[in-house]
Amino acid sequence: MGGGGAVSVARWSKDLVPGDEVAAISLWEPWASLMALGAKKVETRSWRTRYRGPLLICASRRRRVGELKKLLLDPTFQRSLAPLTPGRTVEVDDLAFGKAVALVDVYDCNTAECLLECGLAPLDHWFGDYSSGRFGWSTCGVRRLIPFPVRGRQGLFKVRLPDDLSEISL
Repeated sequence: MGGGGAVSVARWSKDLVPGDEVAAISLWEPWASLMALGAKKVETRSWRTRYRGPLLICASRRRRVGELKKLLLDPTFQRSLAPLTPGRTVEVDDLAFGKAVALVDVYDCNTAECLLECGLAPLDHWFGDYSSGRFGWSTCGVRRLIPFPVRGRQGLFKVRLPDDLSEISL
């Protein structure tokens, strides 16, 4: 794969402090929460990025309830999302719609074909769309955040980190 390795960039998001401006991206739920929990490490998109560095993961405000209910019936999703609701089943209302949920570091971007040839972790394969013509943004250094409201947009956008920014231990 191209670009630098995870070890050399894992510190990027660690250097951020409240008040800093950071690149952000909106993901539909449950994908945003899966990234925040470290279960999903590759974000698949229809477009390539040259961006490398810290990225704020924001959960889209849009609730696709029918699709979400179906996904939440799947044992793989329930196991991966279990830290959100210890001791009980995760439901649609447990997800953080319209909020930033994590900081990660983007360290590479490759075609879906390249990622499939190189091999993916089983959950990354399960939680991404690796069809032809798509790209995988490889991430590391996840920092799960206490969710805070963000107005999402399409593509990459900037967000100023709030003064009360706090992490949740993984």
